Amino acid sequence: MLDAANKKNILHLIKELNEKEGLTIIMVTNVLEDLDHVAAVIVLREGRVIFNGAKKLVTEKVLLEAGLYV
Repeated sequence: MLDAANKKNILHLIKELNEKEGLTIIMVTNVLEDLDHVAAVIVLREGRVIFNGAKKLVTEKVLLEAGLYV
């Protein structure tokens, strides 16, 4: 687990690599706040894809189905 300062630095580096180098970054997380840093989302439940699309289209229903929303 990263502390807040190091997490911010890592996320900045990832964003920079994506924007300047055109690299696609795959980030795995169960922290919903991390969605602030992505354009697309794939949500899994028990190893199966239950959502694949734009971040803005992720619904509470999808999050509940994945067990990610409290």
